[in-house]
Amino acid sequence: MEDDILKFHPDTVTVVRKWNNLERQEEIDQLVDSLRDWLKKQYHLTKKDYSREYLERCLILTKGSVEKVKIQIGKICSLRTILPKIFQNCDARNGYNSLNGVGALALLPQLTEDHYRIFTLKILGDGLTKKAYADGVSFIIFFCEYLRMRDYVNGLVIILDYRDVNVMEYLTAIDFTEVHSFITILVHGYGMRIKNIHAITSSKRLKAIVDILKKMFGPKMASRFQIHDDVKTLHEYVPKNILPSELGGEERSIVTLFEEWRDVLSNESNKQFFKEMSRAVSNESSRMKEKLSGMDLGLAGSFRSLSVD
Repeated sequence: MEDDILKFHPDTVTVVRKWNNLERQEEIDQLVDSLRDWLKKQYHLTKKDYSREYLERCLILTKGSVEKVKIQIGKICSLRTILPKIFQNCDARNGYNSLNGVGALALLPQLTEDHYRIFTLKILGDGLTKKAYADGVSFIIFFCEYLRMRDYVNGLVIILDYRDVNVMEYLTAIDFTEVHSFITILVHGYGMRIKNIHAITSSKRLKAIVDILKKMFGPKMASRFQIHDDVKTLHEYVPKNILPSELGGEERSIVTLFEEWRDVLSNESNKQFFKEMSRAVSNESSRMKEKLSGMDLGLAGSFRSLSVD
């Protein structure tokens, strides 16, 4: 496999397939055929022509479960209908100027030894606004779609670098309802398998916010959170050679990678893909909202726990 930024181990495809119960190409082809046949009959879904590669990656994240893929596709289409603002900005280069000099987000080029992709977010200092926070949440949708289109992984390791945060700005900017909706999209809509979430901060206030985020993910995911006062303890979990320079690593900086990603994600081919996916919705918006916005999607009422496989 080749990609502009992402790299793979020589045995990534073989190992990831084996770990996810998809060792035989014939079996993968049969499961993908089954999904494509099912999609043709889903008249309430506006998009039915998903690529074979896209559906294969969906199967990887569900360990080969066709039924789970069907549920995820249905839910992400409903979520795009219910929460269109999060999905509608498809211009990674010019549509997110509120993030300039404020925050940087990147999927790191190198995989972990066990074939997980690392996602990093760094807040760069002063200037964080509600608009920038919301745009940061929306920008992650690009990575979710790109992972399904181009990557081949067991799941994600997430690193949140809060060391340079202006705490008062952060407290003003964060919208927990929006964060909760995004967690629902990430876990239930895209089915992202998250191995660990590492937050780096020595601030007691920010540690308290991280504790709130843990509760929003639910008890199973909460056990996968690690809070670090500095990067030294992070290196006990993630090797330095694949980390960006801001995290004491040998890889290109998060800021540099963010700019590279903006260029890649905004090329004409990818931009058209993101536009196409943003229009992959459910036509039964009112009925689906009533049916799915409660226990199914975790959007109704106060913050509910989300179960994570």
